[in-house]
Amino acid sequence: MIQTVERSPNFDSLIDHPSTFGVIVDLMGPYLQIMGTVIYVRYPSGDMPFGWHTDGGASLREFRVAPDSRPLNFKIQYFLTDIPADNRANFCFVPGSHRRDFPEEGFAKGAWPEGGVQLVAEAGDAVIFTYGLWHGVAPNEGEDVRRSLTFRYGQLWSRPWDYEKAPPDVLARMTPRQRRLMGDIGPNSAPGAYYAPEDQLDIILDGIERPPT
Repeated sequence: MIQTVERSPNFDSLIDHPSTFGVIVDLMGPYLQIMGTVIYVRYPSGDMPFGWHTDGGASLREFRVAPDSRPLNFKIQYFLTDIPADNRANFCFVPGSHRRDFPEEGFAKGAWPEGGVQLVAEAGDAVIFTYGLWHGVAPNEGEDVRRSLTFRYGQLWSRPWDYEKAPPDVLARMTPRQRRLMGDIGPNSAPGAYYAPEDQLDIILDGIERPPT
């Protein structure tokens, strides 16, 4: 289910939650936006819902930034239910795979790449992962439904997934920083203002310790 913030205002606080947003800005830098949001609901099933993949399709996986560069985009996934053991619709990934070529033929549904692991988590935990990480979802062999929520953050110049700017009724209930992250860059009209609004640092870094200049 996409465009999560339209579904309920209860998710708004996760846009820039104080427990995670400082880390997000430290990784991405202050010129960032939310590119997309998704709610995942995984019902009991003996099969993986889809094969291993990277985010952004075949084109994006060909881009690898240097280790000391800002990332192009990444996701943060919040787990809304406990995942106490393997094969409970766990988030699966191959550590270090974002630095390797994804197989051209991909992986058959249900296949398991060498080094793949399943993440055990509690409700309220969060994980950040880059677009190039090989990842998937384990079968849900338990009796409980697994729910989670992702926010994809990207550089301000990138094309967003959900919408260029959130609907007015959604923006109206948000804080200035949440509005900015959801595409409202204000009345800037100068060429290039979209990439670096004049008040970007003041809005994004409000309440966050600023890095040394």
